[in-house]
Amino acid sequence: MNLKPETLRILVFAGIADVVIGAGLAIATLNGFFGPGLELFAAAGVAVAVWGLVLFVWGRSKLSQVEDRRGDLN
Repeated sequence: MNLKPETLRILVFAGIADVVIGAGLAIATLNGFFGPGLELFAAAGVAVAVWGLVLFVWGRSKLSQVEDRRGDLN
């Protein structure tokens, strides 16, 4: 699967956004922003943040591989 660098950059930014949104959701839930008894939202926030971190690391890895290639790729 050959992904273009532009696509990989978008995935990296999406990973960053997922980390921020997931961490915000977890922190807001644990501080009682949504009300008591909604710890499931905190777990979902942590899961989204972890997925965003995985997406970020994978995207950066693939992006560095694509940018290291030289020559004609057509």
